[in-house]
Amino acid sequence: MSNDDDEPFENLMKEIDKLFEEAAPKMNENQQEKLKSVQRSILKVSIDENRKLQKEADKEIATAATRQDAVFNEEMEEIEKFLSDIRNADKLQLVELKLDQMHLRRRHAVATKLLNEAIVKRAKMSLINERLIKRKQEKEDIAKLERDLLEHRLQTRITLKLKL
Repeated sequence: MSNDDDEPFENLMKEIDKLFEEAAPKMNENQQEKLKSVQRSILKVSIDENRKLQKEADKEIATAATRQDAVFNEEMEEIEKFLSDIRNADKLQLVELKLDQMHLRRRHAVATKLLNEAIVKRAKMSLINERLIKRKQEKEDIAKLERDLLEHRLQTRITLKLKL
């Protein structure tokens, strides 16, 4: 997995660190440690999930490519067989028939390969979209945690002011 895949998480953590630095002077040490722990956990889970998805996508792509190559190789073997039959044919009509058949099979093999490539690309896009949705949800979860923290701090301030 490349560093580019981790960049959104790093940017997100920089934003969270900035918010933390603004809030840190107002928090006690225990609250600061808890927030740091939550930040690290969120980042680790996000990166681990992204790597897991990437590995799954790579496995699916490798499997699809292997199947695609096997089908393509079978088609090419049949074409070679037809070429051999054509070379050995005595009748012109049989040769023409075999040539037509070979041409159709070659077109079928190429079309199958193109179709399989499109399927692999669609699978990649689907996985990318899933990751983007998860990232968006993670950002929303972090924003909610930040709102909850701010609300908790406000409640703590109000409580302290009421006690004074």
